[in-house]
Amino acid sequence: DAFGYPFMLKARKGGYDGKGNAVVKSADGVREAFQSLGAAACYAEKWCDYEREVAVMVVRGRGGETRVYPVVEFTAKNSICHTTMCPASCSAAVQDKVREVAAMAITSLRGSPAGIFGVELFVSRDGSVLLNEVAPRPHNSGHYTMDGCSCDQFESHVRAVMGLPLPSDTNLNVGCSMMINVVADVNEPTAEAPAREFSKLCSLPGASGHWYGKESASKGRKMAHVNVCAPSVGALWERLQPAKDLVGIGMPVVGPLVGIIMGSDSDLPCMKECCDVLRELGVPYECTVVSAHRTPDRMMAYA
Repeated sequence: DAFGYPFMLKARKGGYDGKGNAVVKSADGVREAFQSLGAAACYAEKWCDYEREVAVMVVRGRGGETRVYPVVEFTAKNSICHTTMCPASCSAAVQDKVREVAAMAITSLRGSPAGIFGVELFVSRDGSVLLNEVAPRPHNSGHYTMDGCSCDQFESHVRAVMGLPLPSDTNLNVGCSMMINVVADVNEPTAEAPAREFSKLCSLPGASGHWYGKESASKGRKMAHVNVCAPSVGALWERLQPAKDLVGIGMPVVGPLVGIIMGSDSDLPCMKECCDVLRELGVPYECTVVSAHRTPDRMMAYA
């Protein structure tokens, strides 16, 4: 009653890929939700009307020192991670807050654990950041580091647990990187369908494929992932086009960042070089005529 409806009921242990979660929409649904989680120890969470889901990999050394990787934004299909996009599309201020909350969560863990942690968070519509969950291991949210960072999440994990120096540089070494999970849609004794999807994704420019070597497929089983790197979001969008049916909801939203407007198309020869430079840099732009004298209504609508 304190949270109202709907709220989320979660199992205290064993949750992953959406398993261990149940939405309670009314008082009549409490018992059913509890039974669906195996009638095990649970806790309730207030419903979060978030704008986007983000994640951060945090590595903690034996001495308590930490390093924080960039913020990624991710999408899910059937409660399983589908894509991650780095960098995230939220503002720099929000990303700083996300990294701060993630680091605080890991430094607050009892027992001084060492290793890599995947920290998932919600960004609310008002810009506030809420901690969702912590995975004490290498994580889907960090797979992009295998091709986008100088020290990936797996090496960072080994360094931390072995007491070796943590990486001095955890920044993204490319303009942007998207990870696409290859997840089996059906049960089959072979992995032919996921292999075809994997092959198509690997054919994209800037793609690096990571096949897990599983011989059979079952629905919801992660079979592989592919990282696609590019110098800019615009360039990444172009590279993903041949596989947009596979990427789907994970496709980056690319709107014009720059508007080139002029009072008449006779001004276009003067602005052409500006268009050329933006295209070369991979900056999404639009070029149009907006006349304050002839089309004031269009000018107001554009503004």
